[in-house]
Amino acid sequence: MTSVEGLYANVKECFLHADVVGSHGLVSKAFLTRVIHGLCPQLSQQDVRRVLELAPDREGFVQFNDWMEAMFDVPLAAEGFHTCNASFPESEGGSRSGCASRIDGCPAQLAGQACSPAAIAAVPTPARVDTARELRDGTVFQSWGDAESVAQEATSILALPWRHGLASFFGLPDLCWLCAVSATLCADLTVRALDGRRVFVLPVVELHKETATTILQLISPLHIQTLRIWHRSSFDAVAMMLQSDWRNKLQSIERIAIKACPLFVDDFRLSLTPVFLHVGGLKHLNLERNQVNDQMLKDLVDSGALAAARLESINLRFNRIGAAGAEALASCRKGFSRLKWLNLKMNCLGDEGAQAMAAIIAQSSSLTLMNLRRQTPALTDRAAAALAEAWCRSATLEQLRLRRNRIRDSGAAALAVAVRRRLADAKALLCHAPQLELDLEDNCVGAKGAFALLCAVAPTPLNLGKIEVLLHGNSIKHEGLRRYVAELPPETPLVAVVDADDRRIAFQTKPESAL
Repeated sequence: MTSVEGLYANVKECFLHADVVGSHGLVSKAFLTRVIHGLCPQLSQQDVRRVLELAPDREGFVQFNDWMEAMFDVPLAAEGFHTCNASFPESEGGSRSGCASRIDGCPAQLAGQACSPAAIAAVPTPARVDTARELRDGTVFQSWGDAESVAQEATSILALPWRHGLASFFGLPDLCWLCAVSATLCADLTVRALDGRRVFVLPVVELHKETATTILQLISPLHIQTLRIWHRSSFDAVAMMLQSDWRNKLQSIERIAIKACPLFVDDFRLSLTPVFLHVGGLKHLNLERNQVNDQMLKDLVDSGALAAARLESINLRFNRIGAAGAEALASCRKGFSRLKWLNLKMNCLGDEGAQAMAAIIAQSSSLTLMNLRRQTPALTDRAAAALAEAWCRSATLEQLRLRRNRIRDSGAAALAVAVRRRLADAKALLCHAPQLELDLEDNCVGAKGAFALLCAVAPTPLNLGKIEVLLHGNSIKHEGLRRYVAELPPETPLVAVVDADDRRIAFQTKPESAL
């Protein structure tokens, strides 16, 4: 397979991931036209029509696989594409995983391995093509000219509506290869660093211990939008990068995920806090499985970084945060002005820490999800009562997750009051589709608590919104709730209108992956 065919194999994969190919494998010709103009900006309208006619017209659509296979037979070797000596194995689907190790003399390994700085420097600038090539039996391309001037004149492929940006769908090895193939893509996907090198614009960066240092040398830190860090050595590589002129780095960052990487107080003070303080667009912070403790959270709050960041979601699950850390978080009211999701699953909050989380629920005007599953020590009715009272004061909370704690009937009854009020408020506000999820799986709720929750949802029509109260793994089972309701005296409030088979009271477990 030629290098051009490899490029189109990659583009085909992006089409499929972008979900623009219909269920019957059809894609609109108008859409393909925009893509062709982006890839080959110098094509005339006549040439574009000829390219589209490589596959039969089906009322404005073409069979995408047929069109791609026809394209593989086209000698595209002029403006828009740069021929090279890369070869691919004849594997099923034209997989790029076996890309050969040489592209126009560039020694980069482009198949699942990081490219070296020397490899990027060796990527050639496409030469001018003075004579036109024919597409099957006609002239289709003009000369390349300078790569950057071509990019200025052309409609950038990054502006095409079928994806946010090409680099979001490819890894660094793929981008290295694409830049060797296309002048326009090379100009679009790279920028010139302060030292004169061209470096990649890579919005989504994932750093593992084997590749972190090399990748950071090849990309523009200013353009990183999502940064995922695995392993302590990867974090150290980022910290070293930030030591010099950190104000001009990570300015576009929106998401930071640091996983399975033990953090220390100095990591927050020297690396994370400066980023939080000076980056205006940071929205999501994931620090799961990093042994984060109370002192680290206190230092983060005291630094003012959390308040300055104004995050939309914080994931702190699988750490060692106790009541003191929870109280420190709750004290940072400015930091929660935009917060929507807060995940503290599997920490050490206890009832005192849960009460601090209740304060966040009551004070926030944006929070929609609070996850306090599986705390050690387990949450009790005391925590449930505090959370229920806060939920009554919240106009936004939709999901409260308390799975695998020790909440009993008293706590369930308190939460039932909050559920009833929340649904009543939604009805009063003419909310036609209220959303509510209360996860009490694997607690200690009995018949009285389950009946209270059943009464809370009963006044709301079954077909209104999405309401879920999860009770799997408690002492009360579905059959037990049926018997309890049947044995209640007729004068019991709401007994005449409740249905023990109400599907909103769920006794089947709901996998956490489905939540």
